[in-house]
This record gives sequence, C-alpha cells and structure tokens, in this order.
Amino acid sequence: MAQQLRTAFRNPLPVQVADPWILSHEGAYYLYGTHDRDPHAGIPVYTSTDLVHWRWEGFAFKRHRKNFAQHHHWSPEVQRVGDAFYMFFCASPNPTPEPPLQMRIVLARSDSPLGPFVELEAPLFEPEPGDEAIEPHLFMDDDGAPHFFWTRVTTGQNQICHAPMREDLTGLAGSPEVILTAEQAWESHAWDGHQVVEGPFVHKEGAHYYLFYTANHFRDPNYAMGYARARAITGPWVKPREAPILQRSETVAGPGNGVIVSSPDGTESFLAYHTHQSPREAGWRMLALDRLHFETGEDDVLIPVLVGPTNTPQPLPQGASALPTAQSFPDFGEGLDRSQWLVVNEAPAAWELKAGRLHIHTQDGDMWKQHADFQNLFLQYAPAGDFAIKAQVAFHPAQNFEQAFLIVYQDPDHYVRLSHAYDDDLEFLAAYEVAGDFQYDRLPNTLDSDVWLAIRKEGDCYTQSVSTDGENWIKVGHCEVALEAPMVGLGAISPGSGSERIAVFENFLFEVSEAEKAIMTAVDDATNAE
Repeated sequence: MAQQLRTAFRNPLPVQVADPWILSHEGAYYLYGTHDRDPHAGIPVYTSTDLVHWRWEGFAFKRHRKNFAQHHHWSPEVQRVGDAFYMFFCASPNPTPEPPLQMRIVLARSDSPLGPFVELEAPLFEPEPGDEAIEPHLFMDDDGAPHFFWTRVTTGQNQICHAPMREDLTGLAGSPEVILTAEQAWESHAWDGHQVVEGPFVHKEGAHYYLFYTANHFRDPNYAMGYARARAITGPWVKPREAPILQRSETVAGPGNGVIVSSPDGTESFLAYHTHQSPREAGWRMLALDRLHFETGEDDVLIPVLVGPTNTPQPLPQGASALPTAQSFPDFGEGLDRSQWLVVNEAPAAWELKAGRLHIHTQDGDMWKQHADFQNLFLQYAPAGDFAIKAQVAFHPAQNFEQAFLIVYQDPDHYVRLSHAYDDDLEFLAAYEVAGDFQYDRLPNTLDSDVWLAIRKEGDCYTQSVSTDGENWIKVGHCEVALEAPMVGLGAISPGSGSERIAVFENFLFEVSEAEKAIMTAVDDATNAE
C-alpha cells in the first residue's frame, strides 16, 4: 500500500519569522527574517526546496560583542552580487527598549548564503539628526546600477526614501529623497500618533517599476500592503489605487512586509509575507505565501493582483514535489529523517537521538491561547481521512505545566493535544484549542512515568487515551474539532518553570483506519491496472 502524498499547503506556514526575505540560489531557497522570539540574537536563516517545507539552519548573522549591530536585528535581505552575498539589515548599537531605538542600516558580507555574515559597513550611512533608518532594500536596475530604498523614521511618521548607491554597495552615491508617505485613508491607522509606511520592495514588470510597501504599525491588525508605480527607478511614484492589495480578513490579521519569489519551476510568482498568529490580537508573526500575478489594465498597464490572504489549503507551488505524509517510526534511527519530520521553532541543542530514541530537553515556552513561544515541535504532514497516532514516552515532570505530548496540529491557535503532565500533581491532560479558546479534560496519572499516549481521529472527532502497554487503553478525553490540513507529531515543554526535563520518546506510530486502508488499496489497484 503506497504512502499518501499531500499536494497542498496552508497558511500560516509553521515558521515563526517576521519581515521575510527569500533568496533563490542554485536550486534552493534561503529564508531570512526578524527572529520574533529573540530579535537581539541575530538574523536567522532557513532552507527549502519548495517554499513550503522549511528547515532551521541557525543564525546567518550572529551578534558579537565587537559588532556595531548589538540589538533589534530587523528586516534583513540577502542578495548575491558577483561571487559574494550581501546582507542588509537594521539594528541598534544600544539596548534601548523604547523609541527612539537609534536604529541604523548595516551591510554584512559572506561567501555563503548560510553565513556567517560579517559586518562590512556599520552603519551604512548616518541619517539626519534625530532620525532612524530601517527596512533596507537594494534594487539592481537593468543597466546594473544599484539603487537603495529604506524607511526613514522621523517625528510623527515613517517615510520611504531612495538614493543611488555606490557600485561596491558600501554607501550612498547621492542625496536621499523621500518618495512615499502615508496619505491614503487605509494607510492612516496611526499608532500612538505615529503614521507608518515601510518595507519597500521594488519589482520591474514590463515597462514599469512597482514599489510594494506596507502601511500601519506591525502590531496593528490593519497592517496591509499597497504599491506605487513609476516609469523610471527614480520616480515619480504614483499610487494607482485607494486601497491595499493585501489586507486583513476575518481569519487573518496583520499581513504585510512581503517579497516576490518564483516557484521552483519559475512559472508562478508568490508573495512571501508575515501575518499575526492570531486574527484577534497582535502577537507572534508567522510566514505566509500566496500567489501573485499581473493583469493587463487600461492603456495596457500591468496591474499586480494578489490572491490572498489565504488560510485554506492551496496547491503547492509549481515544480514542488508532493509532500510525504506521516509514517511510523518504531525507531527514530541515528539521524532524524528530515524528508518526513519538520521541527518547528527548532533549538538544536535541546534535542538529540540516542539508541533510536528521541530525547527532548524541555524549554520555557508554551502553546496556550496567545502564547506560541514553544520550541522543538516535531511534526509530519497528515493525510486526509481518519487515523491514529501513538507514542511511548518516559517523562518525569515535577512543576506545574511541564509536559510531554502528542499533537494533531493546524497552527498555534488550532490543535488537539494529549499530555503526560504535572499540574499540582501528575496527570494526563487531554486538551484542544480553537481560535484561542483552550479547553481540556484531565485524569490523575496513577499509571507510571513511562506510558503510551494515543490520539484517534474519526471525522472531526478526536479521542485521547493512555496505556501502560500499548494494548489496553484508558480514555482521557474526547472532543470535536474541525482542523484543516493538520499535521501530527510530538513535543515537550516546561512553560513557566523553564526547567530542563528530558522527555524520551521510544517511538511514534501512525495508523490509518481500516476504511482508509481500503480506499488506498483500491487506488493502488487502479493505478497498477493502468
């Protein structure tokens, strides 16, 4: 019986990053962004071959005591020029927690897209006294001339600026010019009296240049994207419409700060941007991906059209291979099978494989209501239909909310979970969350520290059970939850206490229902008959 494959993805993607920038290089994609959990640590980098399935690679740029860039590492972009890779980002030399943050733009260089990037010019230039400079963007025109765009933070507002750049990229070659301000109604959701336009990104299509930008404060659910158009890279830039091309919906908040990237086969364009985790309140920001194309309008002028924001299953980018769905791991092996497992918010130093067992060292962080600062969530893509997941885990929690768990996961606001936990005493916690509403059943743990956990899915109904032998089961909870394109997996956390407990998972077993097996067998038979 063949393994099912998944041919769709769903936003938000399980990557906790803001201000995304994606570089395509030699058949791979490199994702950089603002590290929401610790923006003072540096610039993270992830890799992918399909724009959907991302792997944490560490920090492309790391803070060092000798660096100018000490705090608030934001909004990176990386471009290859010649044989080198150049990273532009903004940062501050001072740990100021409140504005003004003394933000400046930094240029760093590396021989590899993975880094390490080393400061080359820091700061790249000094803004006017009292101003700050953030959100850098380099655009190479058709004649090879470099042009630089950034956001000027000044009293009461942000403005987008442009200047020509030196050929060696180490500074500006002309005087800055303000080219864009907040002036339309949709751009005017002021934050503490401060109006914002930011995140410039320039794309040339046909005879025109398109300057995509984001308006409003990043914490505002009305964060949204628009564009201006020009016949020359120097402008003038005209906003052809009185509305954003990407804005909040009933289920998506704060979409913005995007970059255009091509599908693996080059036939489609996507906008990669970030959204808020929750549509109800500002919080963690996550990666999203939606299709963008240009349509011919009046006077044969091309108009960008974005199909989004979406949070329902969308076809994979053209040229991407179908995603393998979950399979059993009675033994995790000597190395994690990255073709099957995605590790969300990976902290590599806090997990390891020993003798075929997965050891997760719990970290502070949670997946509860607005919280999404958990680390090392191990997931596989679930197929359509009914299934069951099981795992044997040895765990010794001792403080409240420490837990090792199985999970069926849509996003940090939608999941079904079964935990071997501590809450004033040892217990099993059968929980689920829908749109931030957290509910649970509990059962005192009178069994053992080494137990089996199981979640069975039948339609939208989930049953959570525990066992000492994997054969005889005790029901802990039951719920009805509609999850779209869920994933399945396991994890361990110690929210609040931050204690490093070790959860040892013996295995992970995935089973489809008998009805699903019959369907899959019939599909195999039909395929073989052809």
